[in-house]
Amino acid sequence: MPDESTKDLLGQAGVWLGGGGILAGLGVLLRGLITGSLGQEKEVRDSLATRNESLQKERDAAEAAERKMTGYRDAWRYQAQLARLDAEELARKAGVTLPPWPDAPEAP
Repeated sequence: MPDESTKDLLGQAGVWLGGGGILAGLGVLLRGLITGSLGQEKEVRDSLATRNESLQKERDAAEAAERKMTGYRDAWRYQAQLARLDAEELARKAGVTLPPWPDAPEAP
């Protein structure tokens, strides 16, 4: 049970605001708490969804660039291998001994 000072304080607030004023104030407080938190959650969800979309677009662009660069790298390696084979064939026909080829670089 509330003590006498609390009862007096609530009674004085009731006198100043009237009974309906206290209920209206509590209603506004509760509505603000409920709708404010729900509104904030919606804002957070919306901002996270927007952020996820932008990150997905960035990731898709990075993956596309990686595929393109992989294609270039594979084509370059193939051309380098063909050039080595052609050089070795020409050296064999000319009777020249080629120095050994350096090892291919390791992938990072």
